[in-house]
Amino acid sequence: MYIPMRGEIKESYETIKNEFLKDPRILGVTASSHRPSYIGSNSSGSDWEGKDPEQSVLIGTNGVDFDYIKTLQIEMKSGRAFSKDITSDTAQDTIA
Repeated sequence: MYIPMRGEIKESYETIKNEFLKDPRILGVTASSHRPSYIGSNSSGSDWEGKDPEQSVLIGTNGVDFDYIKTLQIEMKSGRAFSKDITSDTAQDTIA
């Protein structure tokens, strides 16, 4: 199920999430700025070690909460998902 995160829903997300999770039939709840299938918000300003400086790479972006990777059962090739226990994860919000 997809519910747009706007207005009161966005402000009350944690409460709404906890209410949904009280139902044993619901396995997980997460938030994102777009549907998982949406490809529209992007950036070409990313840089990484070994990247050709002449190459412009368009990268899709999606703001998500800490449970997004786990809830959608996204397999990570390497690294880890976001964690509430790691302070820098609230500011460093990129998974490549």
